[in-house]
Amino acid sequence: MADCREAGVPLGATLAKGLGPLEAEILGVIWDLGQATSRDVFEKMREKKRLGQSTVLTVLRRLTNRGILHRDAGGEVYVYSTTVSREELGGRLIDNLVNVIFQGDVDSVIAYLASKRTEAGADSRN
Repeated sequence: MADCREAGVPLGATLAKGLGPLEAEILGVIWDLGQATSRDVFEKMREKKRLGQSTVLTVLRRLTNRGILHRDAGGEVYVYSTTVSREELGGRLIDNLVNVIFQGDVDSVIAYLASKRTEAGADSRN
């Protein structure tokens, strides 16, 4: 997996706006497959939701421009792969959230997550 800095795009800057739900789903497909063409992604996404191929292409292009995906010419089609692992990207998004929203206060984040876990446990007992 290539480091996103090779693409010339600093990952920290591109994560400032986070990921949209569709971007996250498309990344999930590529992580699961290892690499994929736009057609591969379209076919997998079509199993879950009604989505146009042009929408998939737009999201793939956006993620490539942000340095999250790498695009290789694979003959007549482009082959996309991620520049970071799921864990690294998730960690960076969490770090960004902690720093921006919680102003670096990790204890507040942990307290919030613990309260959600407690709520979920109470819901499952009902």
